[in-house]
Amino acid sequence: MAPGLVSPQRSFEQDKSPSVPASLDASRLCITKTLHPSTLPPPEDLTFGSHTTGKYCLCEARAQRVGHMVLMIRADHILQVRWTAENGWQTPQIAPYQHLVLDPAAAVLHYGFECFEGMKAYKDAWGNARLFRPEINLDRLNRSAARIALPTFDASELLKLIARFVKLEERFIYG
Repeated sequence: MAPGLVSPQRSFEQDKSPSVPASLDASRLCITKTLHPSTLPPPEDLTFGSHTTGKYCLCEARAQRVGHMVLMIRADHILQVRWTAENGWQTPQIAPYQHLVLDPAAAVLHYGFECFEGMKAYKDAWGNARLFRPEINLDRLNRSAARIALPTFDASELLKLIARFVKLEERFIYG
C-alpha cells in the first residue's frame, strides 16, 4: 500500500518507531464490520451488461472458451495495511468499504508506482469459498513489488489476512 494512504473515517494505529521495521503480522488484524450491509441482487437477475455501473459489474471472461461469466461485486469491506519506511507494516484492518484518500504528492499519481494482483475466489462443489492459486499470486505480487521498489511482505501472513477477508465477504461469492 502506498505511503500517504489514509482512511477518511478511521485513522491507522501509529506504532512506536521500532529499531527494525515491523513485519506483516496477521494476528494483529482489527475488524470493524459495516453497519449497513449491502443487499445482493438475486443470481437470476444477473445478466451480462445489466450491472455495469455502480456496485456491480458483470464481465465476460473468455466466455467463448470457458462458457461462463465473472461477476465482480464491490464487497462491504476493505482490507488495509499501512506501511512506512520508519515503522514497516502497521496493524492490518478490515474496515467498512470506503473511498481511498491519497496525498496529492503520492508517488503513484506522479510516477506510476503501483502493483496489482487479481486473486480470484470461487465456491467449490460443496459451497465453500476457495482461493485460486493464492501462493502463486502472492509470490508474483511480491516479485512485482520488489521489482519496482515497493515494500515486500510475508506471503503466508498476507494469505491469512486475505482468508479472513474472504470469509467475512463470502456472501458476495456467487457459486
